[in-house]
Amino acid sequence: MRRILFAVALVVAVAGCGDDSADPAATSTGAAAAPETPTPDPVGDLLLPATTINSMTQVTLPDSTESAELNDSGASIDRPECAPALDVAARAAYGNTGFTGVARATLRTAPDASYFYVVDQAVVSMLTPERAAQLLVDAEQLWQSCIGTPIAAVDGTSTATVLDVENRSGSIVSDRMVDG
Repeated sequence: MRRILFAVALVVAVAGCGDDSADPAATSTGAAAAPETPTPDPVGDLLLPATTINSMTQVTLPDSTESAELNDSGASIDRPECAPALDVAARAAYGNTGFTGVARATLRTAPDASYFYVVDQAVVSMLTPERAAQLLVDAEQLWQSCIGTPIAAVDGTSTATVLDVENRSGSIVSDRMVDG
């Protein structure tokens, strides 16, 4: 069993990108509706490149995956309300927000490393700056409510503990320890 010595989750909400067809001003009822399939959004350009993350962490993280989809991760842990604190692209966090796009990248040490270090980042695009700001406030409060209490995988393979949550200039950063 390996222990993740350090994991970082980072989420940034931005506004003004993507399709404005779900804009409240564009609907007859004035209610914002999330598009069933968000239009392509340039949010992936806002993800930090691996070279920047390697420089910031002083660790080479060669394994990388990228996605433009939300994950259904809440069902796999014993505290589904904390899924967004562990999975920066959790559908539970953004699925009903009216987001217009999402990009995610995960970087980690090589499988044969003597330690395991992970940086998981996501950028979520919202229609307005106000909605983006509210999303950050809500996400930070949710992540903070998960600090200190172990969150177990329902299959018993691992346990994660959120150690710290900070808002760093509009980006929410979480440190966590994972056993398993």
